[in-house]
Amino acid sequence: MTLHRGAGDRWRDTEPVRLYLYGLLVPAAGLAVLYGLLSAEQAAGWLVVAGAALGVGVPAVELARSRVQPLARLQQDQQRRDE
Repeated sequence: MTLHRGAGDRWRDTEPVRLYLYGLLVPAAGLAVLYGLLSAEQAAGWLVVAGAALGVGVPAVELARSRVQPLARLQQDQQRRDE
């Protein structure tokens, strides 16, 4: 049985990658400030832009909270996928 996957599913599937990239950008911005490549204000601005582009930050936290499922539901979904 083939289920149609919408754009929301594809966006959700890339969440670990987006979070990983953002996790790399934060220390990179700190190093850029340390070495004088960016001012602290510029680094903060770029992190805000990157967070918005990657869907990370407060809106992403709210989205994640809205998708929280009980453990039993996750186990049922896994069993359905295995069938």
